[in-house]
Amino acid sequence: MIRHAELFAKAIYPRVRFDLRNDYNENLLEHSKLDTHRNPVDSILSEYCRLSAPNMPPIHFAYIDSPRMDAVAVFFKAAGCGYVGICTGTVSLIYDMFYRMLSHPNIRPFVGNRDAESVRDPYSMEGLWTNYNDLRASRSSPHCRAGTLQDVVPRDRIRKDYAELLARHAIDFLVLHEIAHIMHGHCGFLAGHHRDACLVEMEVLDDAPHAPHVDPILRQALEMDADAYASLLTWQQGLRIQGRMDQCVRGLMEHGSNLVIVNELAMQDWTIAIFVLFWMFEQRPTSIAVENRKHLPAQNRASLAIAAVMGLALEEGTDELKSQASRAFAVGMEDAINAVSTISGGLLGPKVQDYLREECAGAMHPHVHRVVEKWRTVHDEVLSYSFPSVHA
Repeated sequence: MIRHAELFAKAIYPRVRFDLRNDYNENLLEHSKLDTHRNPVDSILSEYCRLSAPNMPPIHFAYIDSPRMDAVAVFFKAAGCGYVGICTGTVSLIYDMFYRMLSHPNIRPFVGNRDAESVRDPYSMEGLWTNYNDLRASRSSPHCRAGTLQDVVPRDRIRKDYAELLARHAIDFLVLHEIAHIMHGHCGFLAGHHRDACLVEMEVLDDAPHAPHVDPILRQALEMDADAYASLLTWQQGLRIQGRMDQCVRGLMEHGSNLVIVNELAMQDWTIAIFVLFWMFEQRPTSIAVENRKHLPAQNRASLAIAAVMGLALEEGTDELKSQASRAFAVGMEDAINAVSTISGGLLGPKVQDYLREECAGAMHPHVHRVVEKWRTVHDEVLSYSFPSVHA
C-alpha cells in the first residue's frame, strides 16, 4: 500500500521551506476557503486526467502547510502516481488580492454597487505579497490585531461574489498548470536529466543547496507549455456557463450597460484573473535577471496565454466569437493593469504600459524568442515522457 502523504512529503521536504505555523485558525474565513477548494480541485484532477489521458496514473492533491505563495508538481514513476501541492498561503493570498481589488470603488466599477465601497487604508495599496503571514503582520500594530480576509471583503455582496469568481478562475488555472507539468512529461523529463521530478513554481521557495541546476531557458519553456494547457482548459471552462439562471446571475453583476453579452463578460473575467495571477507570481525583476528566472515576466506570460486561446478562437470560433474575444482581451487587460497598478500604489502601471506599447508595435521581447526556440528543440524528447493521448 502506498503511503501518499509520506511519499509526497519526502519529495518536497528538501525543496520547500515549511512553516508549519499559520496565523489563523479553523474559525476564520481563510480556513473555509481551503475547504471550499478541496473538492473542486479533486474533481478537476479526475475530470481532466480522464479526458486528456485515460491511461494516466492517478494524481493526488494536497495542501502544503506554508503561508507562502507557491505550488508544486511531482511524479514518481516507481509508484506510478503524481502529486499536486498548493501552499495554504497561496489560496489566502489569491482571495486577499481579489477581495482588495473589488473593495476599491475604482476597480471594475460597473460590477455591483461601487458606492458601497471606499478606499480603505492600509488595504487599498498594499501591493503584491508572497507570504500571507508577512502580509497580515504588516497590518498589525500595538493597538490593532493582524488583518484577516474578513477585513478586506467587499461590502457589496455582488462585488464579493465577483471577487470569489475571479479567485476560483485563478486557482483552477494554477491547479491545471501543475497537472500539465505531470501529464506533459515535464516532471519525467527533468527526472531523466536531473534526477529530480519535483517542479517548484516560485524562486523564493527553493532551497539552493538541494535544488539541481536546470537551464532557466529550458525551465521557462516548460512553464510556457504548462501555461498554454491551463489557459486553453480554463478558457473553455469559463465559457461553459451552464443554464439560463447562471447566465442571468453573471449578467446581473454588471450595470451601466444596456447590452450585456455574457460570453464576453466571461472572457473578460478570465483575462483579469489570469493576468493578476501572473503578476502575483512575478519574481522581483530588479533582483533576478529575466534569463535566470523560472518563468517569463508576467507581461510575456499573459501575452502568450492570450495568444494560445486566441488561436483556438480563430480556429474553432465564429466571427462573432472572435470579435467578442478581441474586445474582451482589450477590456480585461486594461482592467487588470488598472487593478494591479492601483493596488500597488501606481508603481506597476508605467512598466506594464510600456510593455504593451511595444507589443502593439510588434516588438516581441527577444528573450521570448529564445524560450520558444528552446521549446521547439526539446519538444519531441519531452513528449516521450508524457502520457498516451495527451498530445494526440
